[in-house]
Amino acid sequence: MEKITEQEALKDMITIIDDLTDDWEYSQEITADTTLFAELGFESIDVVALGTAIEEYYGQSLPFAETMAELAERVERGELDQPRDIRVIDLVNFVRNHLDVSQFASIHSPTIERVAAVQMA
Repeated sequence: MEKITEQEALKDMITIIDDLTDDWEYSQEITADTTLFAELGFESIDVVALGTAIEEYYGQSLPFAETMAELAERVERGELDQPRDIRVIDLVNFVRNHLDVSQFASIHSPTIERVAAVQMA
């Protein structure tokens, strides 16, 4: 499976987070090291919304909830020293590991989008 580049995934994550947090009071630039909870003020429900937004953006079902649950279980079992915040780069790595680029490319092809729009009209 071909992977999306780190740069492309980072750009996508920043776009998704910007859209999701558009009316929030966070005014700093979002970078790879920006943390969801400490810096952006996310709550657990926001992470659920983020997972849905990522799936909608790419047009694919991704194991976001399962990955978050696995992280929580690892914290409970003591495999991770302490709960840690989720950084944007963690989302980038998640997308790079789970996204099927061939499906994403066809979904976001301008030609296919125009054909779909014409067919719906």
